[in-house]
Amino acid sequence: MKGRARLLWGWPEILEEVPGLRDSLGEFADVVLPVAAGKGPLDIVVPPLSQELDREAIRALDGLKIIGTPTTGSDHIDVVFAESSGVRVITTKNERAMLDSIQSTAELAWLLILACQRNLRAALQQVADGDWDGSAVRGHEMTGKTLGIVGHGRLGSMMSRFAQAFRMRVMAADPLPIDDAGVDRVSF
Repeated sequence: MKGRARLLWGWPEILEEVPGLRDSLGEFADVVLPVAAGKGPLDIVVPPLSQELDREAIRALDGLKIIGTPTTGSDHIDVVFAESSGVRVITTKNERAMLDSIQSTAELAWLLILACQRNLRAALQQVADGDWDGSAVRGHEMTGKTLGIVGHGRLGSMMSRFAQAFRMRVMAADPLPIDDAGVDRVSF
């Protein structure tokens, strides 16, 4: 890269939410948001998950050196084509220490389980309609129930800790040994 790199950052809300992120990125590149992307070549692109970088999109970014994604998945990027074209693709997939500190996916999954068990959607609708009949939205307690987990990796182990906090029985299927006394290993 000649001179200062230009980085197209496709996650503007995160840029504002994470303290110091803009300054950190600015230490090695000029950060450009999507609205200003058309003004000059780009060296680095960090696309949102909603933006597919297929071979046509990658070809159109002539001079591109790096595609980065602050995600573990890269389904939205044609990784094989990018790398065969000399474009390095960087994900957070192997950043285990950092990923272990982020539990938002597990929290969302747990929220959805709780919402189903406690009839949250119906309860919210009643409140929005100005009504409340607790007996009509009665749910089920989690204590004593069983949670089955397929894959007891990073997210599966987080889910098992949530379930154990609710005094649930936890069963998990994983090809690798499970080092958690509160989890019964079962076959798939």
